[in-house]
Amino acid sequence: MLTLAQLAERKKAIGGSDVLHLVGLAPFGCQRRLWYDKKGVPEDFPFRGNRHTRRGDVMEDIARDEYLDTTARTARKVPWKLHPRIPFFGVHADALQQIDEFGPESVLEIKCPTSRWFLACRNKPEPPNEAALQLQWAMLCWEKTQGTVVLFSADAWMLKYWDVREDKEMQGDLVDLGREFWSTLRMTHNPYSILPDTDPRCRECPWRATCQGMPKDTKDFDPDWQAAEDESPKLIVCGKEADEAMLQYIASKHNLEDAKAIHEISKAKVMGLFPVEGTIQTSIAKAKLKTVHRGAYTTTVKATSYPLLTVKQMAEETYEDVGDIETY
Repeated sequence: MLTLAQLAERKKAIGGSDVLHLVGLAPFGCQRRLWYDKKGVPEDFPFRGNRHTRRGDVMEDIARDEYLDTTARTARKVPWKLHPRIPFFGVHADALQQIDEFGPESVLEIKCPTSRWFLACRNKPEPPNEAALQLQWAMLCWEKTQGTVVLFSADAWMLKYWDVREDKEMQGDLVDLGREFWSTLRMTHNPYSILPDTDPRCRECPWRATCQGMPKDTKDFDPDWQAAEDESPKLIVCGKEADEAMLQYIASKHNLEDAKAIHEISKAKVMGLFPVEGTIQTSIAKAKLKTVHRGAYTTTVKATSYPLLTVKQMAEETYEDVGDIETY
C-alpha cells in the first residue's frame, strides 16, 4: 500500500499505472481521467481502492516469492524512480531482478489477477497488453533492456511469466505521448474527448460528475464490477450451488459413482460442461444462469461480480460429449 507521500509524488509525474490511461487502452484507460488526475482537479468520488487493488496489495509479495522460488532468480525492492532525463516520467517498479548470477538487472512486473483473467492469459505467447505496456514504461524509466511479466493466481495457485526484451519503437511512442500529454496540463480545460456516459470506464471514474456533468450527490457506483475482456471466459460460478449443478449434469452423462469420482474439476471449466446457447448479459455482482437438465427442471445459479450467460431453452434435448475432463 502506497503512503500519502508516495501518492503525492506520483501526482508530479506519469507513473507506470498511468500508462493505460496515457494510451487510452480500453476497457480501462482514459486520457481524460489522467488529465484530471495530473492537473490536480479534486475527485468527485475519492478512490478508496477495490477488490482488485486490495488483492494486488496483499498478494504481491507472495507472488514474488513464489516466482523466485520457481525460477531460482533473485530480486530486490526498489523505490519510486524518475527518468534521468524526463523529470515527469516515473515508475514504482515491483522489483529489479537478477536472472543470471553475473548478468545485468532487469525489471519485474507482477500482476495478481482473478482466476478468470489468469486462465484467459496463461497460454498466450505474449503477456497481456496492459502488463506489457507497464513493463516497457518501467524499462524506459530504469533504462533496462529486459524485464519479466509475472501473473499469479492465488486461488488456483498457478504462476505464468514472460521474459520480455525492450521495444524501442513502443517506448518511443510512449515518450511522444507522454510529452504531448504533459504539455496539455498548461490548458485550462480538459482537451481530451468525453466518452459516452454508458462507457464502462465512466462507471468507476473518480471524476465522472465533473466530466459528464452528473450531480455530485449521485450514488457512488460499485468499483468492483469491471467487465472482462472479450476473449476472457464468460462464466465462472463457484460455491455450493455451482458444485451441485455441475454434479447434476455430470450425473446425467455418467452413473452416480463415476460422477462423484470426477467431480473435483476446475471451476473454470464449468462453462464447457453445460449445453449452453444464448447471449452474454452483463450485470453488476449478480446474474442468472439457467440450464435445463433432462428437460425436467431449471437450476438457477448465482455468481458474484462476473458477467454471466443467460441460456435459452434448447430446441431438442441433446447433449454433446464434453470429452475428457481435465483435473487439477
